[in-house]
Amino acid sequence: MTKIDFFSNAPNRIDYVARLLAKVQAAQQTAVVYGDAPVLSALSDALWHQSSFLAHDIQPKQLSHCASLVLMMNVSDDLPHHDVLINLSDETPHFFARFNRLIEVVPNEDTPKQAARERWGFYKSRGYLLTHHDIAAKRSS
Repeated sequence: MTKIDFFSNAPNRIDYVARLLAKVQAAQQTAVVYGDAPVLSALSDALWHQSSFLAHDIQPKQLSHCASLVLMMNVSDDLPHHDVLINLSDETPHFFARFNRLIEVVPNEDTPKQAARERWGFYKSRGYLLTHHDIAAKRSS
């Protein structure tokens, strides 16, 4: 069953996800990041400008099954791997159960927070193991 982690109160969600992806890669895991085009474009820019560049593919071009990091706006049945899914959309990805782990990164804004609360309830009602991490609390301690 998919393990689900919510990281809330991200002051800069794009920078946080870029650092998170570096950790995923360091752990020799693969990741798919799901979101809309503007968010994924900003993330791609952030990945190019990190201290150590993270190679990645961006859909909708032909997916490379050797890419360990893929940014996707639309999901087909042809997912390149199933380790980690990072959701940057305000919707519940219908394909999340194909992954070993789902990470929801929630910015400190009202609309995305409300959408995240609804996704939390959806996952919880279906019996998934949920863990909450408050990014702001960790930064202040």
